[in-house]
Amino acid sequence: MRKERLVVVGNGMAGCRAVAEVLKRDPGRYEVTIFGAEPRVNYDRIMLSPVLAGRNPSPTS
Repeated sequence: MRKERLVVVGNGMAGCRAVAEVLKRDPGRYEVTIFGAEPRVNYDRIMLSPVLAGRNPSPTS
């Protein structure tokens, strides 16, 4: 079965959170493409300050 295509314009928190939720609900349904001006993958900026301050463990540790 061919996957549907999901295209998101913007690499912000809202778009990436929406994609995460869609994939959580139906993981195999979509082929996802995200267009954004930033050269890197989106990250949770809200958690950045506590992580840098050492109050929360890094998700990669």
